[in-house]
Amino acid sequence: MGWGEWLDMSAKPTPPQAILLRELSAGNAYAHADFDRRNKCRHAWGCYLASTPGQQFKEITAATFGALLKHGWIEKVDRKYVLSQAGREALAMLGGSDFDPERPSFTAGEIVEILRSRHTAPEWVFFDELRYGTGFGKDSEQRIDAWAMHTWPSKGYLKIAFEIKVYRSDFLKELADPYKRKPALNVSNRFYFVGPRGLMTKYEMPEECGLMEISPDGTVKIAKEAPDRKAEAPSWRFLASLARRMQGYIEK
Repeated sequence: MGWGEWLDMSAKPTPPQAILLRELSAGNAYAHADFDRRNKCRHAWGCYLASTPGQQFKEITAATFGALLKHGWIEKVDRKYVLSQAGREALAMLGGSDFDPERPSFTAGEIVEILRSRHTAPEWVFFDELRYGTGFGKDSEQRIDAWAMHTWPSKGYLKIAFEIKVYRSDFLKELADPYKRKPALNVSNRFYFVGPRGLMTKYEMPEECGLMEISPDGTVKIAKEAPDRKAEAPSWRFLASLARRMQGYIEK
């Protein structure tokens, strides 16, 4: 199923998506995008004829553009993307606060560095954005936000997967799609959601997940311990991904 072939009428646009829908609601506003060979948006940009004289070119994140296309809120007309009927209906349901961008206390990159500082060599190996495999295909191209392995036999080569959330809406989508974290669960003994304090609660955590909270001063609190699980034996595909990342560190 390609982009735009599936419409989720129950979905609600995030603030960045809502803002773009609002701008595209003008008949003279449209967007462009480049796609890779797997039909995934890799770069998007917009051209809007604003109230001020002349054209204004605006960057659009590939993720925002891809979400609009996936939900059927935009459609291609004469080599440009404009608001679809579904997009107009979604826009009509939005109010003032729906256009207020969420401002995270920490970026995902900042949280990665906090986790990295807690899992240092030689006791640990730590990777951010670790792919499940090499090559192409959905299973190989999925990523774990962060993954750490203890290198000491006495610790049983403990493996921890981290799913980082800085937006409440993103966390709620994750809860609704438990299959998404299954590969990370398979290659870890513990799985943690990690985010700014107050974004998630321990009562919302699935049984197999723990919760780490980042305080405003950057300290980490384990609000819910992740249960210990038995990790599956790693596949050659996953080992190839690890080897590729290790090679990068060695070359540095």
